[in-house]
Amino acid sequence: MKKNNKHAYLIMAHHRFDILEELLKDLDDERNDIFLHIDIKARDFPLHHFNRLLQKATLILIKRMDVHWGGYSQIECVGNLLKAATSYGYHSYYHFMVGVEFPLKNQNYIHKFFEHNAGYEFIGFDQKDNNFEERVKYYHVFNEYARNNTYFQKILNKIRIFGVAVQRLFNIDHSKKFGLVLKKGNANWSITHDLAYYIVTHEQTTEKIYRHSFCGDEVFIHTLVYNSRFRKNIYDPNDECHSSMRITTWDNKYNRYYVKDVDLLLNSGRLFARKIDGDDATNLISFIKKKREDQSTY
Repeated sequence: MKKNNKHAYLIMAHHRFDILEELLKDLDDERNDIFLHIDIKARDFPLHHFNRLLQKATLILIKRMDVHWGGYSQIECVGNLLKAATSYGYHSYYHFMVGVEFPLKNQNYIHKFFEHNAGYEFIGFDQKDNNFEERVKYYHVFNEYARNNTYFQKILNKIRIFGVAVQRLFNIDHSKKFGLVLKKGNANWSITHDLAYYIVTHEQTTEKIYRHSFCGDEVFIHTLVYNSRFRKNIYDPNDECHSSMRITTWDNKYNRYYVKDVDLLLNSGRLFARKIDGDDATNLISFIKKKREDQSTY
């Protein structure tokens, strides 16, 4: 496969298509290929508009599927994006993003950053959560219904919770048979072609381990990397946000960023930010684009 310096952006979106449009326009660069998944539940997606949106980057929409927060469908969708991107051609880096994420640097800065740090895997490992192993060690029935609002789906989620409680009581651990050190971290990352291909070739193993996991999207890649030769290439194994080069809203009580946060975002030293989906999100993006030009030299 011919090597080049192109980047692949893998984007999973299900709402706020106004923000997604701003994101895609910002990534519209001849050095980028963009692979986009739109949740099949999103019936208001303006397909024809987005197909005509970009002038320089290549936009590839992958087959739509029904994705549910917390379920294996999230992992499956990430895998589908990686398979599509690696099959399309070689990319020096693959960036997984959601539709309400936005770059804090322009494309010249981002490409130069990854050229300067070529070979590193930008994956962030959580140092605080000590209970995440329950996501994998227990068998989570109905794991696709953890964040749904119908009466029937709430019943299924209660059954899942009860089943976990029973397994905890009897000290069951389904993950032991795989002999892996489990790790968790930021589900958004930037990885090399070699690692992207490695993940794709471990698809069947991933399904065996995580088919009945809960929120396994924050575990499966981190565990795979930690238990592989790629572990030595982690950018910063001791700092989750620095290693992934992303700033997130985990410590933000509103769970999203607003215009008032623009200086916090731009002074963070990170390359990407999420979640940008407040009521002033388009204004925040305008401020980011205007102010970041003063910080555009890598």
